[in-house]
Amino acid sequence: MMNKGLKKIPNILSISRIILSPIMLAMADRPPALAALILLIGLTDMADGFIARRYHCRSASGARLDSLGDWIFFSTAGIVFYMKYRSVVSDHIWELAAILTVRILSLCTARYRFGRFLSIHTLGNKLTVVLVFATMLFIVCESKVNEIILKTAFTTALLSAVDEYLIILTSGKIDIDRRSFFSGKTTQKRS
Repeated sequence: MMNKGLKKIPNILSISRIILSPIMLAMADRPPALAALILLIGLTDMADGFIARRYHCRSASGARLDSLGDWIFFSTAGIVFYMKYRSVVSDHIWELAAILTVRILSLCTARYRFGRFLSIHTLGNKLTVVLVFATMLFIVCESKVNEIILKTAFTTALLSAVDEYLIILTSGKIDIDRRSFFSGKTTQKRS
């Protein structure tokens, strides 16, 4: 039998990401502290999903907390990068605008079709999160931009956003763990 406390850990990790993300604003002028915070937030993001899957304690509220944590983190990171690394944002404004447009369109379509905002845990979205965290850490730690890494992250982010939008647009019923538009399979085994 599972310890009840263990079942709460994924939600606690998601809530910690929600709380920690705005602190990045205070760390924007301290690259080592900002990098450590980004790394910590990234680890909590990976750990909450891993623990929820491994110990069969996934829940609808946990999935919503995870998605909220992602949106708060990425929104705050966008503000931090605009404040501190403005050239990265301005040099890639069209890529960012395209990704954001598809993501917002996806959220609005989900709200209209299913009565709630949704974020699907596709393989593309998971890969995007890893690439974006790695890219941010590289920029903060190295104080420079590697265009190949950045373009890879942007391309993956756009493709995963389109993939998620197609799922939301065409599905009769949403499976938040669906791997891709091109696959009816889920990313998780059902318990």
